[in-house]
Amino acid sequence: MTDNYLNKMISSAIDSMQTSDWHWPSDWIESDKKKFLNDCLNWLEQNELYERCEIIKDVQKELQ
Repeated sequence: MTDNYLNKMISSAIDSMQTSDWHWPSDWIESDKKKFLNDCLNWLEQNELYERCEIIKDVQKELQ
């Protein structure tokens, strides 16, 4: 049950990255953002949520 809730929470957070009102935490530096995105991408791949990987890749492109 906890895993399912966690999956929904993380998936929802990733989905919100597609909206224009989504913002990074103000105290995160670029390396924090990149690590977070890499961790998200790894988590998505491990959980076979490939459709959300593109969202993370789009955000990664914005940081470059």
